Amino acid sequence: MATTMRAPNAVKLSFSEDDEGTEVEPAMAVAGGPGGLFHTPIHESLTLSALTNVANSGVARDTTLDSADNATWEFVRGVIWNDDPAGLLFNDSYGTNHSYASGAQWVAKYKMGASDWNPRELSGDRFYNVIGRSHYGDMQFLHCMASAAGEHPEQTKSRVMIWMEVMYKLSTGEIEPHTLVKDTKLGHLLASPPDVSGGSVPPRFQPLSYMLAPKSEFSALDFRRRALGSMFHVIQDSYAIGHAQRVPLNKQDQASTNPLTYKPGTIDRWGAILNFHTYFGQNDSQHAHYDHPSDGIPEPSNLSNLDQWNGLLGCRDAVDKCVALGTMWSTGRSWDGDDGVKRFLDQDIFPIDKDATPANDHMGIDSLQAASKQKNTSAEGRREALTSRDSKGAAQVMAPFLVNGNKVVPEDLPSYVPRTAEKTDFILVQTKRPLDPSQKNDIVKTGAQLIEYLGNNTYLCRYEPHDLQPLRDKTYILEVSIYLRELKSTIALKKAIDDENVKEDYVVDCILHQAPNIIARQVAAQIAEAAQVDPDDLEISSNKVRVVMNGERLEALTKLDFINRIEQVYEDAIVNDFARGTLLTAGDGAVNLTSSTYTGAGQIICVADTGFDLGTGTKILPGVEAHPAFKDRIIRVDTPWRGDDGNDTNGHGTHVCASICGSGIYKHVTRGDITIQGTAPGARILVQSLSKPLPSNPKLKKLVLPSEVNRLFESAYNEGIRIHSNSWGKEWSDKIGQYDYEDQATQMDRFVYGEIPPLSLPSNGDVSEPTSAVLAPHHEDFIILIAAANNGDMPRDPARWPSQLGAAAAAKNAITVGACGSSRPNDGRRFVQDAGAKPITGINDTAVFSSRGPVRPPTSIGGQVGGKGRIKPDIVAPGVAILSAASRALPLGDWLHQKFGESGDKDWLFMSGTSMATPLVAGCVALMREAIEDLYGSKRPSAALIKALLVNGAVNFSGKLGPGFGYDYEQGFGRVVIDSSLAMIRNGTFVDGRSSGSDSTRFDVPGLIQTGSESERRWESGEIAIPAGLGRSRLVVTLAYPDPAGAALQNSMNLIVVSGGEARHGNMGRNGGNTFDNINNVEKVLWDNVPGPTFKVIIEVVNNWDPHSPASFAAAWDLRAMAKL
Repeated sequence: MATTMRAPNAVKLSFSEDDEGTEVEPAMAVAGGPGGLFHTPIHESLTLSALTNVANSGVARDTTLDSADNATWEFVRGVIWNDDPAGLLFNDSYGTNHSYASGAQWVAKYKMGASDWNPRELSGDRFYNVIGRSHYGDMQFLHCMASAAGEHPEQTKSRVMIWMEVMYKLSTGEIEPHTLVKDTKLGHLLASPPDVSGGSVPPRFQPLSYMLAPKSEFSALDFRRRALGSMFHVIQDSYAIGHAQRVPLNKQDQASTNPLTYKPGTIDRWGAILNFHTYFGQNDSQHAHYDHPSDGIPEPSNLSNLDQWNGLLGCRDAVDKCVALGTMWSTGRSWDGDDGVKRFLDQDIFPIDKDATPANDHMGIDSLQAASKQKNTSAEGRREALTSRDSKGAAQVMAPFLVNGNKVVPEDLPSYVPRTAEKTDFILVQTKRPLDPSQKNDIVKTGAQLIEYLGNNTYLCRYEPHDLQPLRDKTYILEVSIYLRELKSTIALKKAIDDENVKEDYVVDCILHQAPNIIARQVAAQIAEAAQVDPDDLEISSNKVRVVMNGERLEALTKLDFINRIEQVYEDAIVNDFARGTLLTAGDGAVNLTSSTYTGAGQIICVADTGFDLGTGTKILPGVEAHPAFKDRIIRVDTPWRGDDGNDTNGHGTHVCASICGSGIYKHVTRGDITIQGTAPGARILVQSLSKPLPSNPKLKKLVLPSEVNRLFESAYNEGIRIHSNSWGKEWSDKIGQYDYEDQATQMDRFVYGEIPPLSLPSNGDVSEPTSAVLAPHHEDFIILIAAANNGDMPRDPARWPSQLGAAAAAKNAITVGACGSSRPNDGRRFVQDAGAKPITGINDTAVFSSRGPVRPPTSIGGQVGGKGRIKPDIVAPGVAILSAASRALPLGDWLHQKFGESGDKDWLFMSGTSMATPLVAGCVALMREAIEDLYGSKRPSAALIKALLVNGAVNFSGKLGPGFGYDYEQGFGRVVIDSSLAMIRNGTFVDGRSSGSDSTRFDVPGLIQTGSESERRWESGEIAIPAGLGRSRLVVTLAYPDPAGAALQNSMNLIVVSGGEARHGNMGRNGGNTFDNINNVEKVLWDNVPGPTFKVIIEVVNNWDPHSPASFAAAWDLRAMAKL
């Protein structure tokens, strides 16, 4: 691994620490720069030394670097590729492959990589620079190094072994050079994480040949030799001090330890790996010295003499192992088998010592200490000021995190940032680990009020005192800083202004901090003054003010202390006889068809959409009848917009409504009359028309959501409605990309969970009492369904935007619905009526247009900005070529009847989208609520229970994360199988846990008992028997719970399933028994062939926002015979 370009130097370097010399012997480097004169070619020479000692390698024993021909240089180019995967160190021509370039481009990319992968401020474009990735990032396995500090040694080894396997199989011809990267095991290894926006280089959709020789013009490329050369590089680096720490096998032969030398006539030998290092944190010049860029090759004209490497630490082992691998390659040894290459690498090259530790940035072995001391520059002083130490003295630095998409790197904050809170009441507090209840109470005693958990152990607080030192003095707190005004405007808004024109006008929402003295109407005048607009032009809501502002006024708005964030307002847009059958079963013989018992009778669903049929005129105008599919099914049509008569000139709303409760006759051209029904034909609907007439032409309307979408929910709830279906979302823009968790999602989550005030000291000063009470009422029995949106195939650069789901669809307490196909013949979007046509997108396939998750991560995870996002969508349902009612308000000759395929009947038309999938699930929810009321008399099942039952019954058919997880980011937890959900209701295999009182956190749940003390917050079922004779079976258990509003998870609960002495944890797959999910408020366990005769379900509170508030949750479980899956 070469880190810098240096001029040749024949003098051995040493570094001093307090003037005490510590010498280090040379390790590995590659040549570079004009004529290859920068760096000594250690890697190249080791490789030729090995190959000259391998029979049938094709390399003569007297070969030198100067005499090597093009064919031999193909081995060497493979070795150099690990340091130069972009091919910038050479100028290839048709006839030669070893003409050196200037190296300037390589240096630029290398320096850029150092910046991009700085863990204190990761760049969103870091995956585009392959040189940066290989030296500083997730491809450090090319140098036998870990991707990041703390990485488990087995994980690093796994990455190394995947690379070695693909390269070896390429070197033997088992894998062809034209094979696409994505079609090998490297496809997953080289992909940018699904929770990080952006594509990656090397491009996974290019062949391996392009990856190993990008844009090379050389005419005789030999990818078998290049692949073997790349393997040599990894082996050689594994013996370099700066790359990995190994066990010294002949410590008794050491002549001295400072400097480390060996006795004459002895060779240093090294064993198992103790630690894979990572580059960040190492002294740059020291690491470069360890890679030995400036010492000469002992005998460059006699490379076949292996003894010349005896005096260089690690080099003799490195060359010997390369000889062994080269011999296996030349004799045709296979990868697998008892004597295969895999076993050789696993046990002889990369064995992990039993005392191995997670990756670190040290560069020593036991007797070799780091030997350079940095000066305490102002930047280092800043770092020290933000550094605390744990009980063992290990440094802990305030980690970077995100606020409204803005990266916060504490140690890089400018010196002018105030260290007191004299001019603000809002601060950020980062702790060493999540706060426990006693620590929360301790913080509250200082006068701080905890407002929101931002993730990565960071909390937004209200704090009226000026002096922050009382908080900084807490041993469990890393650092405290003021809530900077630069963090208030979302990164998307800043980017829009930067990309467009600062003088343009923007519609923005100024969302206010939660505080008793901050009232929207009272602060509106200050907002108007800062934005330089007329106060009468403001749209004032309960906790925000909408304003049309000039881009130049953004900074003035951020200076207002009562503003929490400023986000741009983007427009929303609208995003079945076969469908109902698809939802009923998982396939032939899957489950009993119990769902036909229920039709949604007695249930009312509110649909917020483009209107309904002929609108309000349906009931008012004499002789005007609704579409026949809706007889006695529509309660009324409401609208929040003046001048809207509710008639559906778009057609979308009517189609959605019929998918829920429609029932009518479709007159097919050849098959005659066919009955078409929604999923809940016995239910009724109240429509909220969102079509707002345009001022310039009232006959034209467009979909507009009120700024306070919670008013839609409140209106429905007050009518006794508990199901709310929403088939709208944000339109895609490559400029904006994936939307964040924004205000619409906040309002949804807040409506369901309720609004909680900051945690603060009670008036009586007794911190043992509850420190918060819900300000707004809970609506935990209100079920909000939201379409995932149709942006799956919209990005021009899919690699850059692998995830598209966001905005309202990111709401934690809503059920987000994606789209799969159906049994109807289709081309992926349209109905195809050709004879013999089949569905291109079948019922188990994800629709190409369905927006993919995960939700954009709100904060950093594990010290890196951009961790794993929440699982979304929650579920999928049919959304391709769905046949449903056509609005009678559609104009004659409208295009909608043809857009998704001809129906042949003007009363019915086809449509596709997640908009179509969502109402189908809304109908399923009506069936479930009807069943619960019928069997148990309960009229108020929680939204969490409905979600748990839906998720537990769903089956994921895409399996992108592999078997055992039960979810991925295409289908979420899977396709709805309503029969499975209804079977759980019928069998009583669920619990719905809510405290009846607010004065205690302790409550028992039918089926679960709270154990231990009140502070433990743990519920356990009894031992649940597995029926005898069931045979091969699958246990499926799901936990769901409501969470307070906030981009990050505010409450954290765990699902644990125990059987036969083993345990599985929610969302952790088959081998996740030691880890827990702290990102999602839905957790699922899939367990095939449970080992014991019984199993137990355990729910535990880990760290809820308010330790004194009740912990609502729901769980469902199902035991299924494997033959029926």
